[in-house]
Amino acid sequence: MMVHHSRNSIAKQWDETQVVALSGVSRIFKVHFLYLVNLPQFAKNWMKLMELYQFYAVSPSAEVSVASVNALSDVVMANISNASFTRDHWHIVGETWGNIVHTAALVENGSEKPLVSLSNSITELYQKHTSRFDTDDVKRLLRILHSIGLYRSPEFIVEGELSSLQKTVLKVIKQLQPVSDEIFPFLFEKILDFISSAIGYQLTASEMTPNQFFLDGEENGGSTTDGGAGESTSHPFSALVPALFLRTHLLPLAQHSTSILVELYEKCTNPNLRALVLPDAIKVLGAAMMTKYVSHNHPLWKKSLSSLILITKTGLNDLNTSKIASDRAKLVSIWMELTCILHHFLLYDRTGMPQMSSEVHAEDERLDLQLLDHMSHHVLEVSGRIPFVVHKKMVDIFRRGTCLDDDTRRLFSYACYGNMFLLCAKGGKHDDLYSCHMSLARLVMPMIMKRCQEVLVLFVQDEKKLGNCPLPRHRLEEVRVILTELLKLKIHPEVVDSEIRGKSGNIPHLLVLFPLLCDVITTREPAIKELLQVIFHEIAKELNLE
Repeated sequence: MMVHHSRNSIAKQWDETQVVALSGVSRIFKVHFLYLVNLPQFAKNWMKLMELYQFYAVSPSAEVSVASVNALSDVVMANISNASFTRDHWHIVGETWGNIVHTAALVENGSEKPLVSLSNSITELYQKHTSRFDTDDVKRLLRILHSIGLYRSPEFIVEGELSSLQKTVLKVIKQLQPVSDEIFPFLFEKILDFISSAIGYQLTASEMTPNQFFLDGEENGGSTTDGGAGESTSHPFSALVPALFLRTHLLPLAQHSTSILVELYEKCTNPNLRALVLPDAIKVLGAAMMTKYVSHNHPLWKKSLSSLILITKTGLNDLNTSKIASDRAKLVSIWMELTCILHHFLLYDRTGMPQMSSEVHAEDERLDLQLLDHMSHHVLEVSGRIPFVVHKKMVDIFRRGTCLDDDTRRLFSYACYGNMFLLCAKGGKHDDLYSCHMSLARLVMPMIMKRCQEVLVLFVQDEKKLGNCPLPRHRLEEVRVILTELLKLKIHPEVVDSEIRGKSGNIPHLLVLFPLLCDVITTREPAIKELLQVIFHEIAKELNLE
């Protein structure tokens, strides 16, 4: 009869021998620590014990390496609460953990099991003896977890899924929360690095300069001359997409890290700390959003977009009221960075992107429109302290959006129109003349009026040229959108130029466009004629002609 035995080879028997030896040595230090610590050579022997654990923790045998990690944990867990277990002993243990992780990363075809075991052991130790961990200890623990999270496992991993090691690290990080104010920025930085490491983005501490900010050669607040969505060559984000290098094994980690990042941010109750980490969050999440144009199918860019929206909803207000706000140059630099990220993401040239199904395209459009709404309802709402040129650049995103000549982005263009009209209408009688709403309304009004004139003039000209042939459907729809928005718009008299102020109540824009609207009435399109009829009646009522 054949009998199976798990130690039926010389290699397995040697592994078992090493495990038994490790267990025996560890049992001596675990049980007799209080006696051994008083011996004159203890410090030297304690160091040798840590070196022993470190050596066997990276053994080619997963059984031996896990046994070594567990033995180290058992010794520390049994004695950490003893007064004789000094800071020196504790410090050496921390260094040993770090060395194990560092060495494991250098071993080819090593197992991730000892690192999983190490993560769990450290977490258990922290939860049971939190008081023994000071700020430096917690930071060391987070450095170890960060290194473990970036470890590339040689074991098979289903593409797009977290490795067991990554799952453990993220689970441990969640269990460490909530963290103290001293630890929050450090932990936030480590989670951001999971994302930046996955996409090959190098986060720098440098602040954006005005020269980098101006798009298309615009300087000193001058206006752009082109009507399209041209790309800037001055800001680092313009060259970001081709520079991104995606590390496939880290992408799932980065994707899950975005959710943890938001959770950590929302749990922090200190607005100054939230403002402190906001600039780096904007940079890293902005870079991750741009992976849409490198690997559209991977959900990282969607998660990053959602995370940026959630963080900036409260973060920008924190920024404006924090200590950072006293540093004018830094505050403006952060707003410049955000504006450029939004510009490059929303107006990036998409002609080279792969064909999408109607469902995927609809989802893309939904996210673009969500970001536009976030800009007009949240970002610009708290932008009162930023310079005019930054306001102008952010609003210019909407203007450029109305000029896009891309059949796949018609809804986006119409949404840009809608948001510009919305900004014009927000300056109301309850606002101070120099409020953020009024400033934005004054800024946007001439821009949207100019755009409306351009579209309507071209519409009249092209209809005459084509004779009985109809214009393309999207051209008609654009005119319909403009007329509908013009009809709905009611603005404060102070928004318009002084020469027409007070002459037309809250519809001075219709009075300005009246001659051009009269030209449009020659159109053959019934829907447009009906809108014009309503507009003319509105003007007549305002002028007391009805």
